[in-house]
Amino acid sequence: MKVSFFCTNRYSSREALDHPEWPVPRALYEPEAGLRSLEESLEQVRLAEELGFDWISCSEHHYTPLRQTPNAVLFAAALSQVVRRPKIAVLGPLVSMNNPVRIAEEIAMLDQLTGGRLIVMFLRGTPNEFLSYGVNPDETRARTQEASLLIIRALTEAQPFGWEPAPASADLLLRQQLRVSDLRGGPPHGSRSFVLPTPSGRAGDGALPE
Repeated sequence: MKVSFFCTNRYSSREALDHPEWPVPRALYEPEAGLRSLEESLEQVRLAEELGFDWISCSEHHYTPLRQTPNAVLFAAALSQVVRRPKIAVLGPLVSMNNPVRIAEEIAMLDQLTGGRLIVMFLRGTPNEFLSYGVNPDETRARTQEASLLIIRALTEAQPFGWEPAPASADLLLRQQLRVSDLRGGPPHGSRSFVLPTPSGRAGDGALPE
């Protein structure tokens, strides 16, 4: 069994946390509180490593003081330089709302920064986030499935390739494992980065495997 510490980078201001409506207005943001929140989060992961946690995880979310991680890959890069033993788990980039090729590039770079300690799971997102980014919620499941397949191919294909939009074959994601040495431009650490499937084995459900 592996134990993960989920680092939320939660904003440490009661006024913003207690705000009853979404989105929380920018007027409630205080730069000092934002910096203090980040410093507290980094201190928490240092303590989590000392306590023996196997993973340090983070997730992409938007417009909420509960999780100040609009770019989970960027936050994971910072975490990777604070802790040296635990794996860094990005759970995950919201692939329905972002460019999948850009996500693949960021994953490859983050894998190098972590020295092969990277774990990634692709997520679909939530209705409020779709609204923020102008994404049609009805399209997000298919977008998540296809983007996941494209990202995996971009990380494992040795040669340039073309991509025709097509119905995603979710079965291809079932128990997919990406060797770090297969990542283009990535160092041969001899370890693995994992793309985790959902309990049903279907891409885009947005849940950890049992």
